[in-house]
Amino acid sequence: MASPTVCPIEATPSSPAVDYHRFLLPELILCVFDYLPHRDLLSAANACALWRCLALKHPDFAYHIALVVDVKHPTFCTRLTNFCAALRCALHRNVNVCVSVDWRPASALVRNNTGALVLQAETVLNADANPERMSRVQAMRTIVAAIGSSLDRIVNLELTFGAVHRQTLFQEVFYKLETPAPHLQEFALKIEMPSKLYDEHRTYLPLSLFARSAPKLWRLTMAGIELNARPLAAFSKVSELDVARVNPAIDMHALFPNLRDLSVRITPFEHVAAALRCVTGKLTRLTTALGPVMSMSLSLSEYMLMIPRTFIILDVSGQMISLLKLAPRIVLRLGRIADPQDPGGYCTVVTIASYDSPVVREFGLRWRTDPELHGILSVNLRVFGPRIVAMYVQDCFLDVLSDFFDTLPELEIITVEWPAIPTSNLRSSLHKRLYCPKLRQVNLIDFASRVEASTNAERLRNAIWPGELEGPLSYMYKGNDHCLRDVTATYRPPTPADISTETMHRAMKATLQRIFGSLAV
Repeated sequence: MASPTVCPIEATPSSPAVDYHRFLLPELILCVFDYLPHRDLLSAANACALWRCLALKHPDFAYHIALVVDVKHPTFCTRLTNFCAALRCALHRNVNVCVSVDWRPASALVRNNTGALVLQAETVLNADANPERMSRVQAMRTIVAAIGSSLDRIVNLELTFGAVHRQTLFQEVFYKLETPAPHLQEFALKIEMPSKLYDEHRTYLPLSLFARSAPKLWRLTMAGIELNARPLAAFSKVSELDVARVNPAIDMHALFPNLRDLSVRITPFEHVAAALRCVTGKLTRLTTALGPVMSMSLSLSEYMLMIPRTFIILDVSGQMISLLKLAPRIVLRLGRIADPQDPGGYCTVVTIASYDSPVVREFGLRWRTDPELHGILSVNLRVFGPRIVAMYVQDCFLDVLSDFFDTLPELEIITVEWPAIPTSNLRSSLHKRLYCPKLRQVNLIDFASRVEASTNAERLRNAIWPGELEGPLSYMYKGNDHCLRDVTATYRPPTPADISTETMHRAMKATLQRIFGSLAV
């Protein structure tokens, strides 16, 4: 559990030690608790007696109980006893809990010679032949029995397995989970099955899971397990689904009538498009991936265009434009995030949103070199230049904006971020400013603990060429203190005298080429 939160006013020696939170009404504190994540809500419960009393009564409050099943660890027996005792205590005191169990360290590896899974449904008869294997099965029975008896107070259940036989799942796991789960809100079942054994050992969930009663279950995560062809009564209220595979022959609307958010990771895009035919009208968000050999036709992408929010991981180039409808006013975001499939690499995220509607298209570009990424973005983004009214860009893309656009005639606000974890910069090939005649505000966000005066002001002036407006261009700065400050004097826009003749010539030439090129088309 996290340490108690310290009030910054009390930590300041020059300020009087006043406990301001005592003047807040309990109703207002509960409204604040509604927006706190689970971990922060646990920390708030340790702040004081009042907050603890309110947090314990909050419907989102739940203790987190986790266990890693490793029978070879010297303290595993003690941890297993504490795990079961914590579940019994939560049941007797009517306290909600989040349970997470990881069986991967206890799962044996796959035999290379036979291709069979080592961990199977053992019985007491072979305990003398392999006592270590029997200890794993006994631990599984003890854990699942404790979870099954405490399902009445579990709000979040996550079970992760390694290579496990499906007979073991049905006899030792699913059989003990056939009790009602009245408070269960999130359920995750992940099986790390090798791809060569998936078709032979793939598993389905039993129809009697949770005794067909989980009225509050809204989020379901499944990996290494197939969707049932028949609907499960326990999943009738699921609105967010995260799966690895979908079967195009399954009616998704019959299985999940309230589905709003769908995430599919490794299924071919053709199967995803086929599964979307029956849920497109109700789906509000889709997350999926396109492999390097997949091509997208108009008939497949039309289902994507009907979903307001989509996030698509692309391993191919030239696919963005086919998934977009040009809105008259667009908001563009360019940034990089850590790639979960490549710990040492980054995934470039391109977000194109409509300024006047909730339509958002996000594209993740991974496993690309800087020259390849430069070419993909240049081809796909240039067409949106005349419609962009706001832009959010990380500093690694600041120097190459002029390569993607000749000018941004409607851009009004641009936000530049220097992230806490810096990434390598893309290099520009044209070395010219991006002309923005209607730019009126630049927001600078720097969470990298740099000094304000050294926030690459010269790079910003060399990359952006604002036009002459009636009022002055405003520069707003936000650092680690999260305070927005006006630093217009520090980031003085260049005057016409500062612009060289060569720069003006390149800008005029690019503008004329764009105008006469569009007339020729």
